[in-house]
Amino acid sequence: MTSQAAHDEAAKRPLISIVIAVMNGAKVLARCLDSIAAQTCKDFEVVLADGVSTDGTLEIIRDYAARGVLTRWHTEKDRGVYDAWNKILPEARGTWICFLGADDQLADPTVLERLAAVLRKDPQQAIVYGKLNIVSESGQVLDPIVRPWAELKPAFLAGRTMIPHPGCFHHRSIFERHGSFDPVYRIAGDYDVMLRELKNSDALYLPDIVTVNMQIGGISGKPENLLLGMLEIRRARNTNRIPGIAWRLNFKILLARVGIVVYRIAGPRALHLLSDLYRIVTFRKRKWTV
Repeated sequence: MTSQAAHDEAAKRPLISIVIAVMNGAKVLARCLDSIAAQTCKDFEVVLADGVSTDGTLEIIRDYAARGVLTRWHTEKDRGVYDAWNKILPEARGTWICFLGADDQLADPTVLERLAAVLRKDPQQAIVYGKLNIVSESGQVLDPIVRPWAELKPAFLAGRTMIPHPGCFHHRSIFERHGSFDPVYRIAGDYDVMLRELKNSDALYLPDIVTVNMQIGGISGKPENLLLGMLEIRRARNTNRIPGIAWRLNFKILLARVGIVVYRIAGPRALHLLSDLYRIVTFRKRKWTV
């Protein structure tokens, strides 16, 4: 492709592609799509991968597709969220790509408009993110996630703290350079993708924008999955040859193993109490027992 043809092709792209994977999300998907449809910026598209839902999700998808909220979608079996994203990712034409869970919502109608003002300036960084709110099912803010890159970078490389992935914007060149998600991962495939890019570069943090309200729970919120996620983070660090011993990550893995024992013996309430006790002694607000 000539440089002029490449320029013309890029000019036809929407600025943003929002990518959603869903499986039996009838209780939450409409709320997610409503938050997208309400955006004041319209320079975006929505592509969706359904895992052959059986709970009424497909009816919701067809309704929002007919209303023009969904640009493209398909329904087929997959091996998990990263496999689903990989299947629909070739359909995403945007210069910037954002991945949302079916139970996530854009925080307010101006999110994309404010982000677009930054993204159109073609920032040097290929990953752009802002603040994120962890919310209850009723929408109560439980934990505002504020992670400036200058402070976050050492902990991110050490596997201790993540960039909030919902509402994080990836330049499409990331996937052209490094490939798509590794479907071997069940929890930490997003960390692996970002680590491929950020081990040799920086992210851009936007302190004035709350991008997403992410509902508490989900696949990574279960105690056994918390442990699996940490083990996968350690694997991603090793795969990407990140130097140094991640002793704090290893300590968190130990705590996660203890948490599973507590959960199995005393149930979820005891685990939530223990988790919030740990948050308190590490100078953070309670999240699970508010």
